[in-house]
Amino acid sequence: MIGLLLFLIWRMWNQFRERTIDPAIRSVDEAWDRVDARADAARDRISADAKATKGRVSRWWSGLWSKKS
Repeated sequence: MIGLLLFLIWRMWNQFRERTIDPAIRSVDEAWDRVDARADAARDRISADAKATKGRVSRWWSGLWSKKS
């Protein structure tokens, strides 16, 4: 009798988890993937901007120390 009761509780828990918890976790995973993709795009954009800025600063810095005729 106790075994049957434990089996029923186990089945109810699994059904609850499949219908409630698992979809919520999948939803959070999808949202996190979108956030991660946006962060990667922003990082790439900032990196490209920084490379362009570094080029201008490097040219300015090297111009300070070069001999001017």
